[in-house]
Amino acid sequence: MRIVRTGEPADAATSLVRIASGNVVVNVTANTVSSASVSFPPGRFTATPTIIATATSGAPGEVREVCVTNPSATGCTFSLLRTNGVNTGVNYIAYQG
Repeated sequence: MRIVRTGEPADAATSLVRIASGNVVVNVTANTVSSASVSFPPGRFTATPTIIATATSGAPGEVREVCVTNPSATGCTFSLLRTNGVNTGVNYIAYQG
């Protein structure tokens, strides 16, 4: 399924949906930027997708930053800064519209 935006031709609805999602665990060192990389399924994207990421934490306030670095059509790296050394999951969605 694909949402057709205002101004798009109607045949845009038949386009392949290009989306990937998942979770990756970042092995954290306290007060140091730590990172983990993911690879998207081969051939999923034809260009660099939009990537949204969020950390999963049971201790609000400990995660200071999550960002996407080195995005490409084949994958990306998630960088995370946390005040303690608890390994942290990062949930992500990548979408090419």
